[in-house]
Amino acid sequence: MDARVRMRHIRRSGFTLVEMLVAVLVGLLVMAGLHQMFVSSLTAQTTTSSQMEVDRRAQVAMDEITSTLRQASPSLLNVQPAILDNFDSQHLDRIHCAAAPAANLEPVTDQNGNAQDVRYWVASGSLYRKIGGSGYTGGSALATGVTKFGFTFYDAAGNVISDRTKTVRVGVSLTIQDGNNWSVVGSTVRLRNM
Repeated sequence: MDARVRMRHIRRSGFTLVEMLVAVLVGLLVMAGLHQMFVSSLTAQTTTSSQMEVDRRAQVAMDEITSTLRQASPSLLNVQPAILDNFDSQHLDRIHCAAAPAANLEPVTDQNGNAQDVRYWVASGSLYRKIGGSGYTGGSALATGVTKFGFTFYDAAGNVISDRTKTVRVGVSLTIQDGNNWSVVGSTVRLRNM
């Protein structure tokens, strides 16, 4: 056989078993790398989505509270439930915006335009809001997974105070946890007409 016939025969014979095994191995390594990148991307997306949901829940609750507080005045703000509802005044995770009769500063009115009290409190890890009525039961849940909810009260000079009648600004802090995701939001609200 001359050299040209032999070269044609070699070209037509295809790949050897070793060449095929090397090609398959390289292909598997590439596929494993792509799979790992896909799984990592999917995990990151899930984690980011979960964190965004916790942040959203916390911000919605904070917006609700600050909206009510923005419409309140010191005369309508009661953070000592013992005065109105016979509860222990040591609960700093409760706030009550009392609607004074015929006041133009009430935070919420019913369908007849009558002033409604608004209460926020934490029970069993959920933040509740109740409009009207009395006491800290019932209401609707604004957020779940609440680990911290509290208030700081400031006077006109910006000093933290304990005498709520001199309150000009109210600081609100809220922490929500869902699994490994945490969201901490806070806001300071200047009371109306102050």
